[in-house]
Amino acid sequence: MQLSALQIVLLVLVAAEINVDRRGLSLTHARPVIVGFLCGLILGDMNSGLYIGGTFTLMSLGVAALGGSSVPDYGVATIIACAFAKTTGQGPEVGMTIGLPVGMLGVQMDVLYKICNSFIAQKSQKYANEKQFGKMYAILYLCPVMVAVFMAFPTAVALTAGYPGCASFLGNRRSVCSRKAPSWSWYCHAAPLHAGKEVLQLHSDRLCT
Repeated sequence: MQLSALQIVLLVLVAAEINVDRRGLSLTHARPVIVGFLCGLILGDMNSGLYIGGTFTLMSLGVAALGGSSVPDYGVATIIACAFAKTTGQGPEVGMTIGLPVGMLGVQMDVLYKICNSFIAQKSQKYANEKQFGKMYAILYLCPVMVAVFMAFPTAVALTAGYPGCASFLGNRRSVCSRKAPSWSWYCHAAPLHAGKEVLQLHSDRLCT
């Protein structure tokens, strides 16, 4: 089964909106379980949406971006997992084998977003020093726009590429990581990304060392 263009657009909009909310109004609908509910409505599979959203909510408990640090984007992970659970027809477990790695790649997008925002803040400070307060306020509106774009773009790419494309890409990255960074092998061997019904099997011994 393939997602319709309307479904892809709606899911991308959800990815953009929840990340703006997470860094702004904080209306709590950026929580994975709420995202799963929204994905269930869009995809017509409420059971999988709530199952995946609840699972990622449990995984995200106690995880906070303190001190400007970046954490996996469990909202985007929920969107991708719900979409692939629907398109593959193999259940939530298979969807989550791709959803979580994509959410972890969201860490890098968060870093890029913060780097770009630092330039916006500097520009705003410059306008403030020049007493151009209209421009100072106007340029700050770019910040929520940028976070929406930075998180919507990888979501759109993943949904367009589909499960096979994402599995192939992540599988290639896993093999490269295995060769170049043995100390991170607990992550690289986290799951058979391209097949099977197993959810990411992280090696607890590696995580604790």
